[in-house]
Amino acid sequence: MSLLPRLCRLVSSIAFVLVLSLPLLQTAFGFAPTFRLSGVVPAAEEAPVSLESWHSGALQESIEAQIEKSLGLRDWMVRLDNQWKFWLLGVTKRPVVAGPGGWLVEDGYLTSRTHLRGNQGTSIIGSVYALTQAQLVLAEHGVTMLLLVTPSKTETLPEHLPLPYRLVDEANHVRHIDLLRAILDSGCCNHLDAQRLFEQWRDSEPDFVLFPRSGTHWSNVAAARVAVDLLDELERLSGIDLVNLDLAPRVMGKGPAASEDDMAVLANLVDHSCLRDPMPIARTQRRPGDHGAAQGLLLVSSSFAWRLAEAMQSPDVVSPLTVYYYFKSAYDYRDGRVGEKRAIDFDPAALRAEILRYRFVVVECNVSKIPELGFGFPKAVLEAFGPPKTGFPVIARDKLDRIQRMSVPGRR
Repeated sequence: MSLLPRLCRLVSSIAFVLVLSLPLLQTAFGFAPTFRLSGVVPAAEEAPVSLESWHSGALQESIEAQIEKSLGLRDWMVRLDNQWKFWLLGVTKRPVVAGPGGWLVEDGYLTSRTHLRGNQGTSIIGSVYALTQAQLVLAEHGVTMLLLVTPSKTETLPEHLPLPYRLVDEANHVRHIDLLRAILDSGCCNHLDAQRLFEQWRDSEPDFVLFPRSGTHWSNVAAARVAVDLLDELERLSGIDLVNLDLAPRVMGKGPAASEDDMAVLANLVDHSCLRDPMPIARTQRRPGDHGAAQGLLLVSSSFAWRLAEAMQSPDVVSPLTVYYYFKSAYDYRDGRVGEKRAIDFDPAALRAEILRYRFVVVECNVSKIPELGFGFPKAVLEAFGPPKTGFPVIARDKLDRIQRMSVPGRR
């Protein structure tokens, strides 16, 4: 064998060994910066070395987790792998799903878009019933309650979804939102259907930015527009002269604001600058001639709450303002800023006193969380205040029959 092939084989072998050694060298010498991954489950706690932990598998899981956590260049390898797949195939790792044009969605919203499963229909009916009971008893104590149905990118802009999910509407199955709308259309519960508003704005104002291409939630400017409508609806329901807002003239930012590109961050790419579209800046102003006064508002909500609360956070608009995040923890807004996380006191007497600090309660439900309507808040209200003295609203027989038919999984 000539010298050249041997030399080439030697160089190739050395290069291969060096590449394999890079993670260990990086761990030892730290020559490359850490490129932390988003959405990664924390490593398992270190298990004690014993026959019991080995037999149960806890020891092996702990060792694997520690190796994975400390493996050099792991973050870079994962991101590079994701980047090549995104560039070449236009795909991302779950829970991020990529559609045509690089539109990113969260897979939980795709699941809720398809159809009812099992006893979900019964659960949704029961959840709305409990919510209406809570609304009635709060009204007896001078608190106006409203359900806010927040929008989904997958429902509003299905043309940006992967092919199978673009065909869901043609299957004509009953979806979560279909059943919820049938129940709400019966008139049993105060509500503002922002999903329906988004569908109207999509058709009448195609230039209005409803969702960021690389985000999960509504755009900041769309959330501010819903805040405008929400204050108007609360004023109409209560008869109280509230502060009314309008959107200020639109100003474009250079890219997405905080949280408007959370799906791009979660996709764990090396470079997601191609997804950073210019986005309008959310700005509101007091409606000309408005003389309303600020009132207290409690917002029981998922992560859609933050942009909505920001649009109303001025003490001159809503005060006090508190977010019950998934009804697990509380955040108070003071002087236009959100405070530190605090625990909710679930004692019925304490919760009753807390709720009565507010003139309005808004329970938010996004399309992916309809079976969990209210996150347990309505039940807690009934435990704190007792059952309402007011009778349940009378629902027409034809509407009850329609609700019953739609609660059974299948085609409409």
